[in-house]
Amino acid sequence: MPGGLATGEQRARLCQRYGLARDRAAGRRALEVACGAGLGLGTVATSTGWLAGGDYTVAPLELAQAHYGGAMPLIRFDAQRLPIGNSSFHLILCFEAIYYFPDPRGSWPIVGGC
Repeated sequence: MPGGLATGEQRARLCQRYGLARDRAAGRRALEVACGAGLGLGTVATSTGWLAGGDYTVAPLELAQAHYGGAMPLIRFDAQRLPIGNSSFHLILCFEAIYYFPDPRGSWPIVGGC
C-alpha cells in the first residue's frame, strides 16, 4: 500500500520497475492499468505530462484515491476493454497483473519491450 512498510527487496523491485516507468513516461500521457492501490503512481507522476490510473477492483482504487486525493484521475475499468481510444496515451503501464487477464494477447498491442 502507498506509505506502507516494505522489505528492502520489495523496495528495490518497486524502485526499479517504477523508475523505468518514470523515465519512459517523461513528458508523455501515461496510464497505469491494474494500478491497484497506486503504489507506483506517485513515482511515475513526477515526470509525466499527464497520468491516470485504473483498476477493475473498487477497494484498491479507493485506497489510491485516499492517498493521492485528486492529484490524478483514478478510474474503474476492465483492462481488456479499455474505455479509451488507441491514441489517447503515449504509454500504457501494466505491472504484475497480466496473469489475471483471460486473454492477455488480445488486450493491447505490445510495442518494444523484452
